[in-house]
Amino acid sequence: MKLDPYKTLNLQKEATQDEIRFAFRSMAKETHPDMNGGNEALTEKFREVAEAYAILSNPSKKALYDNLAKDDKNKEEEVFNASSSPFNVDYRVRIIEQYIQNLHFEVSGYKDEARNQLLKGLGWLGGGAAISLFSYSQAAQSGGTYFVFYGAIIFGGIQALIGFYNYMEINSHVQKVEKLLWEEIDSMT
Repeated sequence: MKLDPYKTLNLQKEATQDEIRFAFRSMAKETHPDMNGGNEALTEKFREVAEAYAILSNPSKKALYDNLAKDDKNKEEEVFNASSSPFNVDYRVRIIEQYIQNLHFEVSGYKDEARNQLLKGLGWLGGGAAISLFSYSQAAQSGGTYFVFYGAIIFGGIQALIGFYNYMEINSHVQKVEKLLWEEIDSMT
């Protein structure tokens, strides 16, 4: 059974962020593992409450959930409509589109992590290069020695490459999945 965050937190769809936060805190106090003496059912309920809060407290995740829930309701109505068959191509296309949308949502966190690693690596690389250049310019003016911050430059370069590679790998896998799904639809027509 799919988690409905509104039902889990006993909220209406029009709930404000303050109401969402209050509902979460109230239910978390009741179900938190530290407070329930190891009760497995309450611990599982706490996980559901935390997951529901993670969706509803984030405006973009909440909007995505609301759109997907609306699409699910429309699909259920279509299935029960006598003139519509769940096995027709249009229905499958909509399911695949929803699956792809969910896939992009699920991998967005991993893509953000890879992008952050890339940016941090570039920061280290740029910082090491900038300090090295500054040291060189000071040494050139005074005739002294200068320092090259190889560690920061190499570390930054490696981190940036790893972040870039991970980001591209995630995109590549998502594109492969999308391609396979659309090929499946093409083979039906």
